[in-house]
Amino acid sequence: MNRVEIDPNIRVRGNHTYVGFEECENIVVCGDEVEVFEEESGLVGRGRVIEVDHQARLVFLEVDWSALSWLGSAQPSEERFA
Repeated sequence: MNRVEIDPNIRVRGNHTYVGFEECENIVVCGDEVEVFEEESGLVGRGRVIEVDHQARLVFLEVDWSALSWLGSAQPSEERFA
């Protein structure tokens, strides 16, 4: 499955986000299911490509934000967000 690095702070159109082409491990097309991840925090989950803007070099993704999980023991403590 293709992996796409996201920034969880970038949310548009409800449950959507976007990334630059350079954040995708491989070429993606509309309808592709991808694994989304955020390297620093260890967040992982699933997403679906809903639009590819070749001119702007952006990929728009639908993400189920509530289903994102922490990979392994990377889950931060509550104090980190205080």
